[in-house]
Amino acid sequence: MLIKTGEGKPEVETFGLFYHNGARINGPIPDDLYQQFTSDSLAADDAVLRVQVSSQAFDRARKIIRNWQQRAREGTLLFPAYSYLNVIVPMKDVAESLNECGGNLHIYQLTWMVDDELGANVPQWELAFAYVKRLRQMNEPSHISRAKFQQNITSRLAPPPPKN
Repeated sequence: MLIKTGEGKPEVETFGLFYHNGARINGPIPDDLYQQFTSDSLAADDAVLRVQVSSQAFDRARKIIRNWQQRAREGTLLFPAYSYLNVIVPMKDVAESLNECGGNLHIYQLTWMVDDELGANVPQWELAFAYVKRLRQMNEPSHISRAKFQQNITSRLAPPPPKN
């Protein structure tokens, strides 16, 4: 999930794997589902990394997310629908895009080679979770705390109160 804040309403872009009515879906995450990740009720063992990036880095990452959203709409994902690579590859691409042009995010290099601790040893279905956990460990000093995130983001994402 990418969230751009600033003036006006935040811009949110999402892509991932979720289930709806028993069907497995790759694509943009529904609002009610992604808002669970912006709430204060995440379990302590959830894999979350929140970092602030430049608007240029955000734009590069958004382009990747939108490309995968389009592929999902058109049925042209790079891997079969059952493959978890449709989750981890866009995640890896987004993370690596944040470091183009001098970013300061520490990136774990997924190569799926024998010397890749995660890619070679973690089951595909668990790889995205393990990857985010590793990125969080590597970037702990840059991680935005839950309290700060709640203070800066959640109120902007919440739907406006009903008018009387």
